[in-house]
Amino acid sequence: MAITKLVLKTSGNVYGYQADFVSSDGEITIEAGRRIKYDPATKITNRLAGGYLFRNPEMRSDEFIEIWHELQHCEGKVKVSAEYDTKTKNTCCYIRFEDHTEATSFILSSDTFEKWSDENTKNEKAELKKKKKGSKLKVNDDGTVTVNVTVTTMDDDPD
Repeated sequence: MAITKLVLKTSGNVYGYQADFVSSDGEITIEAGRRIKYDPATKITNRLAGGYLFRNPEMRSDEFIEIWHELQHCEGKVKVSAEYDTKTKNTCCYIRFEDHTEATSFILSSDTFEKWSDENTKNEKAELKKKKKGSKLKVNDDGTVTVNVTVTTMDDDPD
């Protein structure tokens, strides 16, 4: 599984602003909104380590408008980031708020985001790494396989 970080790119015309999440090589482009009334890039900061984090692990393009509508009224720092999984073709979106009232307002109006934390992200990555590793077998010169097996039995008889 290859996770690609995406960067927000915005452009404007007479009809409003257009937002896309684009990979660094430009091969992946996820449409994140059209005809937005303001430039979303003006509301977003790239440097926000703490705060209140939310995640949508399977974000669809039409769900991004929810973010832009909510950010329109934010006055504190907000960070929006996205990742694309090239294997499952899913876009995972993260949004972090500095102010707890804006975070509360966002999550109450959203039915697609879940409360998340940096620790959850670390655990998820470790789990994927462990799952990817799998079990190792040693093949002997004669073609046989040697494995160690741990057997645990539960006995009903206390003797």
